[in-house]
Amino acid sequence: MATVHKTQLSLKKKVEIAQDLSKGMTQLDAVKKYKASKGTVSRIGKEKERWVAINFETLDSAPRKGTERKRIVKVKTIDVDDKLVEYIVRARDLSAIVTGPIIQNIATMILKKLPNLDGFSASNGWLERFRSRNRIVSRTLQGERASAPMNAVEGFKKILPTLLKGYDKKDVLNGDEVGLYWEQSGKRTLLQQGTDPAGSKVCKKRITVFIVAAMDGHMEQMIVINQYSKPRAFSRIHYDTNKLPACMQWKATPKGWMNSTIFKEWLLYLNTTIETQKRNVLLFLDNFSGHECGFELAKEHLTHVRVEWLPPNCTSLLQPIDQGIGNALKIRYRKYLHEHMSKMIFIDKHPMEGVDMLRACVWLGRVWNSLHNTSTVSRCFEKAGFRFESDNEIIPDLISDVVNHDEQDILDQEVLIAGPPAVVDADQVLEMIELFDAKENQVRNAEEQDDSGAKPEIEINEEQVDLELGSRPISTKEAMLRLSELEKYFEHKGMDDEVAWVISVQDKILERVQANLIQPSIDVYLLKKNNEN
Repeated sequence: MATVHKTQLSLKKKVEIAQDLSKGMTQLDAVKKYKASKGTVSRIGKEKERWVAINFETLDSAPRKGTERKRIVKVKTIDVDDKLVEYIVRARDLSAIVTGPIIQNIATMILKKLPNLDGFSASNGWLERFRSRNRIVSRTLQGERASAPMNAVEGFKKILPTLLKGYDKKDVLNGDEVGLYWEQSGKRTLLQQGTDPAGSKVCKKRITVFIVAAMDGHMEQMIVINQYSKPRAFSRIHYDTNKLPACMQWKATPKGWMNSTIFKEWLLYLNTTIETQKRNVLLFLDNFSGHECGFELAKEHLTHVRVEWLPPNCTSLLQPIDQGIGNALKIRYRKYLHEHMSKMIFIDKHPMEGVDMLRACVWLGRVWNSLHNTSTVSRCFEKAGFRFESDNEIIPDLISDVVNHDEQDILDQEVLIAGPPAVVDADQVLEMIELFDAKENQVRNAEEQDDSGAKPEIEINEEQVDLELGSRPISTKEAMLRLSELEKYFEHKGMDDEVAWVISVQDKILERVQANLIQPSIDVYLLKKNNEN
């Protein structure tokens, strides 16, 4: 006799059967559709009005099950749920922290006054079911938005278009400091169940990165501030900070923080740069004392830089750097750190081996290239309310984190992060290849002068040295690989003119490589040997 497998229907399926039967479906069709027994469908049909009238919000649903549970369990404390939800909403309006024990204590105080609930206990199980019924979730509080005075925020947004009048988007700047713990890889890890999640001492090595971004999406040169003017890791470049990526300046203070002296020097540098470009810029800053004192020291010389101050305690809502640019920098920097850790783990070495200040600066330079002229920066200005009076379009609601909306942009930039800078110039690429070709010719000439008489063999030097350090130009093979990645990126974006440009550069590279690989004729070779003898 064949074994009969009984299937217990969930409450949701039973309600769906009752709804179909109410619409005229026969019980036999319901049996076939839901693969239920005839007796089950018959019993549901007899009480279909009761099933259709069920309100799932009044049922005590276990966490993560909801309407998939099998039985109806009436909630004894359903009258209290609404009051508890009101308490939660009221507490959050006051920016207060609401925890599970607080909810349990409030529930106990309320239920003590109700009859027939003398034996009630606000247990952890009840708390989980209460959260599941009312969709209460736990979140980590982020930023300082709740402390910002909204009257000052709205008032500043009203006068902002007037302040921006007469400036282009490229001339509206915002600068702020971001703290970067450059050796921290995170606080969470993956491990096998049952393994002891013992942690190690958290590394607190920190640098301050002063970021300057423009409303059109471009980034100005950033400042990296450390405690030491000549870190030990810089010995590889002979402590020459000019060999660091061109997008950064290196500064040192006793605590590694921004101060009025550094900020004054930067303001004067910015004014000189803008003056040579025959521009005028509008710079928005917060009321950090280092900014204010540095501005007072330099304001007499600022002929092309106008400074406007954001309202106090409002930077969490009005400062574009705080709307996602600083967070994007940290996320993309950690991406390079995790890639390095992956390589070290793969070759059975300590994950943090080779991570030093110099490498961190190189990664920061690549992150700057990946953020330069991207929508991430311009969206953060939009989120902060920066717009011109002439802008008639409706700016979308960007209350959620800008970085989350820009994940595809980060993926699109991966081919550029590892390759040429964000602003690619054909002359720069060819100049690097010419330098390498000259070095390769020197190696070949040395081999041709060897007394062994063996035919010179030309090999491409594949030594891995960071290009940003200026130690050597990239090899021909590396240039071809990066150009291929760039070609795929342009094809993906439908940029046909740029694809044609990449192909033309690749053709020029191949022509030069072929010219270098031409061997001397036998007559030239014999004449050279006779001269040597």
